[in-house]
Amino acid sequence: MEIIPEVKLPQLKQNVRRYFQDKARQRPKKERTKAILLDGIVETIAQYGLGGTTIKEIIEVAGVSHGTFYNHFESRDEAIRCAASWVASEVIEKVILSSERPEKDDEAVVAAIYAFMAAAIAVPAWGKILSETVEMLSSNVDGSSEKLEEQIKRGVSNGVFRVSVTPLLSLQVRAIQALAIRTSDNASKSNESLGETCEAVLRLLGRTPDEARAAVKSTTQQDPSPIV
Repeated sequence: MEIIPEVKLPQLKQNVRRYFQDKARQRPKKERTKAILLDGIVETIAQYGLGGTTIKEIIEVAGVSHGTFYNHFESRDEAIRCAASWVASEVIEKVILSSERPEKDDEAVVAAIYAFMAAAIAVPAWGKILSETVEMLSSNVDGSSEKLEEQIKRGVSNGVFRVSVTPLLSLQVRAIQALAIRTSDNASKSNESLGETCEAVLRLLGRTPDEARAAVKSTTQQDPSPIV
């Protein structure tokens, strides 16, 4: 199976500044207002980074009041965590769940990780929030982490992965992905680095270098250089 970002991601090529607003256009007013805030959070992080994102900046970018913000969120971190989780869920819905999943457990993990990272890189504002909020997300709040954990647990039960699935392991996997997203300039130049990232994740899960390399090559039709 060959996963090519340009083929898998046409539906994400749109104005992400109004992404959630457009989705909520026919929804009740409260949901439409929350969508405005979520788009504002994504845009604020894209402009100022996570460290420069304050409630003041969010409401200015979103064009809402402090009162409106607190009608939906209790804190800055809760708002950012919600926005990142929604973005991750959109990637899951539009990319990973619509892609063919290989039967082999290690190749299924490669397919999921590769598609997720490719989507984030193809939409820079999404990539920014996903890569900068990695420590704020967990499988309890983030659909992408939950789905990936399920795939890893399946591999463990089948004897393919030799690890214990813990919160620390999940954070390590997300951190590896975040680094690849953060350091990839664009989708057209990212294929090799994404393949290497998938190989690194498989080695973290207990696959040997040769096993990890073979799974990545089989899934993405790439032959990344070994990671020493």
